[in-house]
Amino acid sequence: MTENLADLSAEERERLLDLLQDEAADGPSDRIPAAAAHGPAPASYAQRRLWFVDRFDPGNPAYNVPLAARITGDLDLDALAAALRTVVDRHAALRTAFREADGEPVQVVAERAEVELPVLDPEQAGPVDEWITAETHRVFDLTEGPLLRAAVLREAADSHVLLLVAHHAVVDGWSLGVVMRELGDYYAQLSQGRPVEQAAPPVQYADFAAWQRGRLDDGAHRADLEYWRTSLHGAPPVLTLPRDRPAPGAERYAGEVCSARVPAGTLTGLRALGASGGASTFMIVLAAFQLLLGRLAGTEDVVVGVPTAGRSRPELADAVGCFLNTLALRADLGGEPTFRGLVERVSRSTLAAYEHQELPFEHLVEELRPERGAAHTPFFQVMFNHTNTVETADRLGPLPLEFLEPSRPPAKFPLTLYARETGEELVLQAVFQTALYRPERVEHLLGQLVRLLEQAAAAPDTPVSRLSLVLPAGERTLPDPAQPQKAEPQPTVRDLVHAQLVRAPDATAVECGAQRWSYAELWERAETIRTALGLDPDSAERPVVAVSGHRSPALAAAMLAVLAGGGVLVTVDRQLPRLRQQSLLSRSGATRVVLVTAPEDGEDSPLRRDGLGVLEVPRDTGLPLGDLGPYEPGRTYGSEAGYLFFTSGTTGVPKGVLGRESGLAHFLTWQRDTFQVGAGDRTAFLTGLSFDVVLRDLLLPLVSGATLCVPERGDELLPGELPGWLARERITVLHTVPALATAWLAERPAEDTGPTALRLAFFAGEPLTDTLVERWRAAHPDSTVVNLYGPTETTLAACSWTVPEPPAAGVQPVGRPLPGGQALVLNASGTPCGIGEVGEIVLRTPYRSLGYVCVEEEETDARTAFRPNPATGDPDDLLYHTGDLGRHRLDGTLEILGRRDRQVKIRGVRVEPDEVAAVLARHPGVRRAVVAGTPARDGEVRLTAYVVAATEPAPTAAQLRGYLGKRLPAAAVPAGCLFLDAVPVTANGKTDWAALPKPEAAAEEEWVAPRTGTEQRLAALMAELLGVDRVGAHSGFFALGGHSLLAMQLVSRIADAFGVTLPLKAVFENPTVAGLAELVDAEAVRADGD
Repeated sequence: MTENLADLSAEERERLLDLLQDEAADGPSDRIPAAAAHGPAPASYAQRRLWFVDRFDPGNPAYNVPLAARITGDLDLDALAAALRTVVDRHAALRTAFREADGEPVQVVAERAEVELPVLDPEQAGPVDEWITAETHRVFDLTEGPLLRAAVLREAADSHVLLLVAHHAVVDGWSLGVVMRELGDYYAQLSQGRPVEQAAPPVQYADFAAWQRGRLDDGAHRADLEYWRTSLHGAPPVLTLPRDRPAPGAERYAGEVCSARVPAGTLTGLRALGASGGASTFMIVLAAFQLLLGRLAGTEDVVVGVPTAGRSRPELADAVGCFLNTLALRADLGGEPTFRGLVERVSRSTLAAYEHQELPFEHLVEELRPERGAAHTPFFQVMFNHTNTVETADRLGPLPLEFLEPSRPPAKFPLTLYARETGEELVLQAVFQTALYRPERVEHLLGQLVRLLEQAAAAPDTPVSRLSLVLPAGERTLPDPAQPQKAEPQPTVRDLVHAQLVRAPDATAVECGAQRWSYAELWERAETIRTALGLDPDSAERPVVAVSGHRSPALAAAMLAVLAGGGVLVTVDRQLPRLRQQSLLSRSGATRVVLVTAPEDGEDSPLRRDGLGVLEVPRDTGLPLGDLGPYEPGRTYGSEAGYLFFTSGTTGVPKGVLGRESGLAHFLTWQRDTFQVGAGDRTAFLTGLSFDVVLRDLLLPLVSGATLCVPERGDELLPGELPGWLARERITVLHTVPALATAWLAERPAEDTGPTALRLAFFAGEPLTDTLVERWRAAHPDSTVVNLYGPTETTLAACSWTVPEPPAAGVQPVGRPLPGGQALVLNASGTPCGIGEVGEIVLRTPYRSLGYVCVEEEETDARTAFRPNPATGDPDDLLYHTGDLGRHRLDGTLEILGRRDRQVKIRGVRVEPDEVAAVLARHPGVRRAVVAGTPARDGEVRLTAYVVAATEPAPTAAQLRGYLGKRLPAAAVPAGCLFLDAVPVTANGKTDWAALPKPEAAAEEEWVAPRTGTEQRLAALMAELLGVDRVGAHSGFFALGGHSLLAMQLVSRIADAFGVTLPLKAVFENPTVAGLAELVDAEAVRADGD
């Protein structure tokens, strides 16, 4: 049902009145009675919510309702002013203001109200659209009526623009239609000198408000309430759509408009689809819109707000006031329905919702008490409004009107979609908050909706997951899995290093303190070790050779000997547990081992085993002790193989990834050339042997003519010592993971704060947050930060992103794929995702690894991770399914949303723990944080935060939860918080999730009694207001059953009890007794100081 009466023709208006009368005949027979005429009148539920919004966020123009119309012809300004006074006199709502009584708003209706009609010239007003926008954003004071203002802009003698702006508390869109119709009627009479003929309206808004409150008090809507309680049970409180900007600030309600048109042929098809199943165009477009939102948010459960006129009784048809109600329409996108099936679902749920539409939404919120937060509205954050109108010639008396819309209206919600169906045209118009979205984002979203509707109209029986969100513009940005790929010939690692030997044999290749080897000396040692191992670089069969030992130039020589000598390198970190070392060696199939030893090692290495050929290479000399002779047959691979690394397996047994030498060479030459690594660079050899990144550490300098720098203390360098070592050694290039970098920064001594030579810092392996980037740049202001992404399965890295200044909010993107590769994002059906759509990241590159080896039968994920590309049918064109969730940004770059297996649902809300950790890391008292979802005893999932404090004393768990509560939905705030001296890491520097304390240790804090006098008085106030027996220092107002209107009463009672006035927002941002007590005490101190 349309909200705007001005959009209706006379014929439609007649039909609507007939419909309302029919509904009234079937419904309650009692008419709305006149309310008591003396004293303030109770506010309606809608007015109570709007009063709350105004108290919560003063100066908010989002609920200003404008109407602008260009009047052509000889306008009688005096008659127009008199007509406006007549309309205001006729409707009490236009003479209404509000005041507060015990935390509750009441209506105060003035006997007379003068609404001035100033006439402005263009010189005074400026451009028409800017004038309309400025007036629309001018704030009302709800305590000072009238809440309507008017003005006329004289463009020319025969052209004027009339602008009416009213607050939503006294009008809705329908009401402005009534105002304009009556204004036209009265103007026609007054401009002709005829007396105004008017009858008193049958109902004033105050009558409706009193009647509405009375029906609710009498339990008339009990069945409606139970319907909505069932319908919205377990609904996700927040819809997480891709944003262009961080959480909104003071300008959150600033809006813009984007539009798109649905082709006439598509509209015809949609109407045919609706006719076949009894669905309206409204229901079809709603189904498509909810499908789009679900795909962009990565959820199958979507709630959208839909307005209804709220005028189901005929006596309300000509009334002025805020009758508008809102329905929270929920869609289930699960189970792979066809689009026709989805429309049937949406139709059923919509019809059921409309049967229960009279329950005020505000009362529903009070009764259901959904999770509340300062950052989002309850139940939904996206609105959908569909109007079905016929174009008519609107007039002010005899003068034609052209209605104008501001290009930058206030935006109540992050996104509101208007679908206007006019004859054979369907126009989509999106109003959005510019604090969150750029116009390009919303234009693309509208394009995706049109694309969905086109496909649905043409083939409604298509499963919804196969309806593409890829637009023609996106096809130029997004990768095409059918595009042919070809691996370009690559040099061998041997050739790459040998070229630097030829170029500058005396240049320093590797150094460790006073120990320095030139390229000629390093090559000589590597060749000596290769010969002692019996390796042949020209052999077609490559045996597996294990290398282990102390980080040193000798270790570099041993690894190079295998990589450049015709072997398959498998590294075994000497710091791993003994049994783990033996397991890796056994599973690799290696029959020869190079041990880089120190005098203190002795003979007790877990790798000295019967049947293995062990070649000992002293750390100090790098020359092998002995010769193993010709290689005896063991496990071998083809000439493409270059190295073997093990990753964790789901069975607990590691699985091997066999790396391709050409992929290694491709990455190294790309990194060298892209970042211009060369003879002047000094790179750090810091990565542990369990992590394939060690190959970047080792080989990047050696293929670039740079110097590989090894700490003198090898593996024993402590985090606090590393910053000083980087500075002393003049390191210019560094590879690390975020967890280690955080530890280095945290332990950095005060004396090591001077400038460094570092120019390139490559991060990989974990999400890189904006907080870490900013801290890193503060310590290394001249370094470029590069975020690399790529599992071991795809050869060192598949994507790269040079982090800009400032960094993107939260977790950093991983950018674009390396040359020759593709980073696809696919949905559950394997269909490529459109821009902004959530799916699994799937990597395609001819330089990928050779896949898994040494895999247990139970490792089903390993056997399905590499799958043939269905777009080409080529059995050698394999796609690697990473298990990571991601989406493409507008520019085609890739952002990571976390692991599928780390993502959790908390009370129906999809939560990414890494996002929570990224927000928590911005707290000034937090040095490092990780967040995990853990099962609780009741079977539900709880979030636990593990925090390393940056200050002394450390922030409390309650303070950190309060900090997150201001920035995240309630479900994303961890239930428990544990403080650690350091976050445990694995041997390769990543977070060791298994080593974190058990979830039971991070259970909710025990109840704490109010401690101070202020806390005790506040606890008593809260207990009385909420009707509960026990309120503790850390008890939350909303967790105990509070809601927005009770929050207003709490603020009022605090003012009475303590003589201080807190802003309403304070209750949402500091909902605990302790938090509010701190604010009350601070405000009292401030007042005493004044």
